[in-house]
Amino acid sequence: MSLCDTHEEATIQDEYLREMQSQLARAVVIIGAVQSALLTDYRNSGTTLLFINRPAPDQEHSYYVGINNYQAGVDVANLLLQHGKKNIGIIHASLNFTAAVERRRGLLDRLSEAGIDPNDIPHAHVAGLNHLEVGYESMQTFLDMPKRPDVIVCLSDMLAYGAYRRAQEAGLDPIKQMTFFGFDDNPLNPWIAHWLNSVGVPANLYGPATVATLKSIWHHLPPTAPVYLPHQFRLNKEFNASSTAPS
Repeated sequence: MSLCDTHEEATIQDEYLREMQSQLARAVVIIGAVQSALLTDYRNSGTTLLFINRPAPDQEHSYYVGINNYQAGVDVANLLLQHGKKNIGIIHASLNFTAAVERRRGLLDRLSEAGIDPNDIPHAHVAGLNHLEVGYESMQTFLDMPKRPDVIVCLSDMLAYGAYRRAQEAGLDPIKQMTFFGFDDNPLNPWIAHWLNSVGVPANLYGPATVATLKSIWHHLPPTAPVYLPHQFRLNKEFNASSTAPS
């Protein structure tokens, strides 16, 4: 097995795809794929290509194993609505990536159904690939608002880490004065981010599902739909203790 880190850079991804071609790899599993010049050509080469946790950026019907990003966004919105939290802001990195786009779409669609105009939900974003830095710098947008959101939904946990740090440095108490939600349920959260509410798929589900999907493809019984793994919430004590608003 060869293991590579693309750093979400298209040129590096293509470099490694060429390397896999030269090694006659039986399959390539891509976690967090980005659009790149070689990606579509590589898929058409006949080599098994399986996308994990972020659907293919250039083809809707590619093999995929991971979270249902749209439904996860819907479920975050449902949980916020159940707790009467409607003053919401969104921090995101690039929306060129399928996971972020679907998470945001699910969140906004459900809030819109509940009567919250998506145009009334402020967004904060700065360019960059480092989610810690993007979250940190983006948080300033909300800190500068006359009435800042009291719920900060970050489209990844790493964005939330940066945003929380910036709120602390501004002299706020992020635990008492706001609620942070993230995506991915990073295994480090219970250790370093007890304040963060997050939704994700338990990490130990990915390996068996990936291997099972590869075997199905090789035995000419490929999945005809995305293989969605069940996601779950990890909620902090403060959010669990908050009362549900009357409907």
